[in-house]
Amino acid sequence: MVDIFLITTLVEVILSIVILLFALLYPIPLLLVRRFRHHNNIFIINICLTTLASGIFFLIYFAMYYFDFDRLFAPNMCIVLYYGYNIAGVGIPFAFVNFTIYRFCSIMYPAKGLFKTKRWIVISITIQWISEFVISMPFIFRQEPNNLPSAPMFTKVDYLKLSLNHNWPTYSLRVLSSLINLSYLTKISIETGEASDYDPNLMINICSLLKLTPNVHSLKMTRGMSTRDRDIKTFSLISDHIRHLTVSVSTVTQMSKAIQKVGYRSSIKLYMDTFGDSSKIAIQQFQHENEYYSYRLKRGSLSIWLDKNAYITKQAANQNNIEQTDQDLETFSTFFIPNTK
Repeated sequence: MVDIFLITTLVEVILSIVILLFALLYPIPLLLVRRFRHHNNIFIINICLTTLASGIFFLIYFAMYYFDFDRLFAPNMCIVLYYGYNIAGVGIPFAFVNFTIYRFCSIMYPAKGLFKTKRWIVISITIQWISEFVISMPFIFRQEPNNLPSAPMFTKVDYLKLSLNHNWPTYSLRVLSSLINLSYLTKISIETGEASDYDPNLMINICSLLKLTPNVHSLKMTRGMSTRDRDIKTFSLISDHIRHLTVSVSTVTQMSKAIQKVGYRSSIKLYMDTFGDSSKIAIQQFQHENEYYSYRLKRGSLSIWLDKNAYITKQAANQNNIEQTDQDLETFSTFFIPNTK
């Protein structure tokens, strides 16, 4: 199956690298050739430097968005990420606006000596960079209200179904808590459409919702598009109080990774377009390696029931194997590695 999102990411990374190369090479003759050293080219060099800074940020952003999503959108990094994103986004337009203002002043006021001095150039470029940092400051201080309403309209709702066709709405948790008693919920179903599939904060918001719903034991998440490998990584963020989990997968490999990521649950149900013979063989092989669950394979879905005692026993055995390996390594180093002191 072709991963369109991976192809898009690679195109974005390649374009970012090309832009960085041009921004790096273009100012070299302006700096080395003496006849190119005039005031206009100083602003051109400033534009190139701004492009370099923005390009480096977006290159890292695009790469991490696909390959290291969890670290990119870690809760303690969100403010820094949004702040840097805004600076990188406005940097190049501000550089061009700065150059435009300089040219306007030079043409409209040719008799003013200030507009022809290097001091004016330094002041203009300094104001540009300071403006970029200052105008992005609201991202540092912007916070979602923490005080949720204490008197919801509907107090006995136990099932919540969310359909997201776009990005997760801002302050949606506050709105939900004013409508229903989140702590009374026992089941949640979340369906995402094609547009919301690219929302970088989707899983973070889902996890925030689960923190406010401690009595929820059943969670269903279905996606409008094919599930990506990056989505599987975020399954480990799902709260432990979710005992019955239903998710979408695209491949058998993702199925195995999903089971490993979510850890122990009473039951897991996986949806996939087709579970063919090869899928069944892979499932049986996975069961042979992890003999702590039973399953039922139907057309388009796989239901898994886990044996808690067997699961705990296997985890304990794995831990004992790790400890035994450490002891063996320590014994080996004691008897076979000479003391160099």
